[in-house]
Amino acid sequence: MNYGIVVLNSARERFAEGLELAERGVAVARRANLVEHLPKITRGLVWAYLLDARFEDARMQVDAVLDALVAAGHESRNSDIYLGTRYFRNRVMFDSDQLDEAEADGLDIYTRSTRAVNRTMTSGSASMLAAVATARGDSAKAEYWAEIGLPIAEQIQSLGAVRGSGAALLLARADRGERNATQAELDRLEKGLFASGDLGINSETIVEAMLEMGELRRARRIAEGRVERSGGRLRQARGALMTGMVALATGPEAYADAERAFADALARAVAIRSHSVEGRAHLGLAELAHERGDSATMDRHARQALAILRPLGFGRYAMRAARLMLERLEGAPPNA
Repeated sequence: MNYGIVVLNSARERFAEGLELAERGVAVARRANLVEHLPKITRGLVWAYLLDARFEDARMQVDAVLDALVAAGHESRNSDIYLGTRYFRNRVMFDSDQLDEAEADGLDIYTRSTRAVNRTMTSGSASMLAAVATARGDSAKAEYWAEIGLPIAEQIQSLGAVRGSGAALLLARADRGERNATQAELDRLEKGLFASGDLGINSETIVEAMLEMGELRRARRIAEGRVERSGGRLRQARGALMTGMVALATGPEAYADAERAFADALARAVAIRSHSVEGRAHLGLAELAHERGDSATMDRHARQALAILRPLGFGRYAMRAARLMLERLEGAPPNA
């Protein structure tokens, strides 16, 4: 199963092979009645389905494992395997754009993990809660959770949580107008990001944080590195979004590249029904049009972004779309 994760993460063209290995591993474990090992084995398949935007399949797999763990008494004692599986389900909720459900679930995981003195899940759930708050545009809450999770994650070298909390912290700081970061703060966002088994699930948030800190070169390196190896339809859509973000930040000489990338992200997001990526792709096209001075195109994409992102609760990006629309209204002639 670990080999399957390595394969699906090694290169875009090998994702299907890795997914097949993950499905085969789960099937073998079930036939052999490996009840104790099934939760860990199934995690790889949940990741594969999630990265391929098969949200319902991912949720069905993780819910089935949780049901079996609850029946076996793991819930009452907050076992490591139970809390770990809960985290995987929380990730599925978040990446399925279910922010309310992800936040409520994340809070329960955090409470259980602190009681069980499970530092991995304490830092992981805090990082997820920071991610939810970041998406909502609640920088104070994002900073609160990031500051809780980051020291624990660094102490135990839980690199995914280190990067997630670190990115949330820098974005919260940027929202206050503080666009400065130390070398160590920047370095930890890349720690382990290109390891063979790392899925780079938060890469677009890391790229966004790097761009907010003025680190265009780092942002480009991360985006290009993840796109090169990121198979799975959800990661490909997010990869196109990252590529557009970097190109837009590069300047006028890259605007054509930004337009192609955002259009690609939009088409992919619509195909897989990833509404947050769809909304953010519209936002990217709106911000690009703003830079080009094309107010009509800006307004069209900003309206679409707002209509998608606001109901989802993605306030961070909905507010950016709303600001573009307001700027156009303020600059319009009377009675326009």
